[in-house]
Amino acid sequence: MARPTKKGLDYFPLDVNFLSDIKVRRIVKACGSESVHILIALLAYIYRDDGYHVRWNDDIAFLVADEVGTKEGSVVEVTNKALQVNFFDKDMFDNYNILTSKGIQDRYVLATKERKEVVLEEKYLLTKEVNRSNIIVMPRHNSVNGLSNTQRKEKESKKKKSNKDSPKSRKRIYDESSDYYQLSLHLYQKINQDTAAKEDWTKQPNYQNWADDIRKLVELDGKSVEKVRKMIDWCQGDNFWKTNILSAQKLRDHFEKMEKQAKSLRAKKTVTRKEILPDWKEVTEEEMMIDPEVEKRAQAYIASKKAVEK
Repeated sequence: MARPTKKGLDYFPLDVNFLSDIKVRRIVKACGSESVHILIALLAYIYRDDGYHVRWNDDIAFLVADEVGTKEGSVVEVTNKALQVNFFDKDMFDNYNILTSKGIQDRYVLATKERKEVVLEEKYLLTKEVNRSNIIVMPRHNSVNGLSNTQRKEKESKKKKSNKDSPKSRKRIYDESSDYYQLSLHLYQKINQDTAAKEDWTKQPNYQNWADDIRKLVELDGKSVEKVRKMIDWCQGDNFWKTNILSAQKLRDHFEKMEKQAKSLRAKKTVTRKEILPDWKEVTEEEMMIDPEVEKRAQAYIASKKAVEK
């Protein structure tokens, strides 16, 4: 029996500008730094199996999550964003439920130039680099118009199944008692306390969407539930931020900046004092360090006070 033709690659090239690519940067911005590991794991599955595409399903989400050490939901979220920014070709995903791109296929064709035979399916092709003698392009099957009723039903059935596998169909539903949902309510209540914000508020938010954004703050950005609650209270008490943070998405977008600002303001308000000095001069520790004479007088006062107490 003839040995089956190898499809996948043993290794694949990774562009040195991978992290600088605008698509990758958008994904990282939306999903966190963990998304880089997820993207590389997805690319590994593509190049390792069929070589130029991989069929999306629950198993891929599980296996990638298990390899990276994250949750399946995070893999689904990164895949969604990758399709949105065209890191993976959206049309190919919508039509065939596969993850691929022109760049992936170009690199695959280049990597297999020494093979005796490379078989590609025409319906999946995005690359134009197929004019080599060792490349065999499998033609498309009958068009939709030429399908029998049975074939058409089978295709519709497969399409429904693929839609179930779609990352976009995996929308989370949050219980009203969950921390994420409760924080959404808390944010809305805080916003509604401000009269100016109320005037522009025409309808209640989608708490499920808000809860999902807060989940990302906790699970992807590494913020604790308590820290998120405190930041909600802080930003809605700040004259500038309370007019800008009117959704959970905005809360997540500006969380790091607000966190730094809040920390800076707390540091400025902290004043360390060694001792309560007489009414004629309340001296701070900084003043004593600058003026040695002031420190001497302060220390003399403290010493006399202690002597009286004895």
